[in-house]
Amino acid sequence: MNLRIIGWLLLFLSPSCLQAQAPDVGWLNIGNTLKGAYQHKILAADLQGYYVYQSSGRERSIDKYSYAGNLVYAHKIPLDDRSIEIEELLVRRQDVLVFFSIYNASLRRHGLFYMRIPHQGEPGKPTILLDMDNVNSRARSFFYLTPNEDLSGFSAVHQDQPRPDELRLEMAFFNDSCQLLNSTRLILPQTEARLELKGLVQDKNHHLFLLLQQFKKERKGAEPERLSYSLLRIDKGDMQADELRLGSSIYYLNEVQIGYDRANHRVRLAGFYNEKERGPLQGVLVAQIQPDSMRFDTVGYSRFDAEFTQKLYSYKANKKEKELTDYFLGDLIMRSDGGVVLLAESNYQTNQTYVQYSQGFPIYREVVYYHYDEVVMISINPNGSIDWRQIIPKTQTSVSPSPYFSYSAFPVGPYVHVLFNEESRSRNSVMLYSVSNNGQVIPRNVLTGDINDALIIPGDAKVISPTTLLLPASRRKKKGIFRLTFGEA
Repeated sequence: MNLRIIGWLLLFLSPSCLQAQAPDVGWLNIGNTLKGAYQHKILAADLQGYYVYQSSGRERSIDKYSYAGNLVYAHKIPLDDRSIEIEELLVRRQDVLVFFSIYNASLRRHGLFYMRIPHQGEPGKPTILLDMDNVNSRARSFFYLTPNEDLSGFSAVHQDQPRPDELRLEMAFFNDSCQLLNSTRLILPQTEARLELKGLVQDKNHHLFLLLQQFKKERKGAEPERLSYSLLRIDKGDMQADELRLGSSIYYLNEVQIGYDRANHRVRLAGFYNEKERGPLQGVLVAQIQPDSMRFDTVGYSRFDAEFTQKLYSYKANKKEKELTDYFLGDLIMRSDGGVVLLAESNYQTNQTYVQYSQGFPIYREVVYYHYDEVVMISINPNGSIDWRQIIPKTQTSVSPSPYFSYSAFPVGPYVHVLFNEESRSRNSVMLYSVSNNGQVIPRNVLTGDINDALIIPGDAKVISPTTLLLPASRRKKKGIFRLTFGEA
């Protein structure tokens, strides 16, 4: 599982420069290199082509295609295990490194492996990097890979909860030859609060920053529930751990996300807050941290204006679920002036009970519906005030979690482009909302006459250049790659 938060950079130009043009759209066909392959996922790209992961039962394949649609190579992972999960693919000058994990339930072990695939020649054998034992279950234990920006190495984090009262974090740093440089293990007690890893980033010095959300396990009487967050800094050299806490005795913190501003060398936290427990969203909070000293530069709270608050209320009123709608934050987008753009999607579940009669007796059947609705965008100035805010309308409902739902966001120059599937009775379409740096919204359907009835997989989108996005997709029930190239950044 990859929890790496990408610090996108959104440029801010003068409004006169804003000429949002329709993107150039293309379709790239891929074949089945495995019999009965049911999954295709873009892992990375370089100047010669793009890398696709395909799986079929126990078989896994790493395929490379040229941009002309020709298969360059297809290499199977030579291990027969249904629990194999691809974690990351790192493209380098002479080769690519494929990272994958294997979970063994009977032995309670979770291993992280890598396999080297040269651009020319045969791949190397899988080699284990980390072997974690006493693992409770794969559902509660994950690996997170973060490559160094200069390709000088990478870091790996493993999260597990071997006991109900503790969270275990294993952290390791490797060089570009996959040799271990340093490692440490943190045992975090969960006697009074439940901890959850929300995100991690790496700064320019390759130190790790982990954002942990804290929930109180028990409350006394009518004591309100307040979320708090801890930021852990793991020094790459001496593996020392420093902590910085974010909380409030006035407001109720909601979802908070982490990002790294490379242009200004700052770690940023941003999210939502409420003014009463389980109340509606009232505004945004943003914190700026100096990574070297682990001190707050600024912490600010900004209320939504009355008009925007009413819009949020109206969306909530139209939902079947009348409780507080959960908004889940996507990656933070860093503005070039030191500000930040928040993106959040409304995700919630509803239950419906149906009654059928068999020989006069009622049979009850409960169906769970998964909802992926509107996308909220908030642009925040460097001083913490709200610059602009928008809501992108979207309604998606399914009886099971679907890879075709949710959205993908791609910043290019002065725009943030939001893509998602829109279904109708006649055909499927792909919608694109382009939001400028002054909050102007330009919606369009990006399907053309020769590319129709397509469905993208937003969660697996990959940026292959500052202006080009690739998304796994299906067209007329055939799998392929959907390409969008925007104007100059």
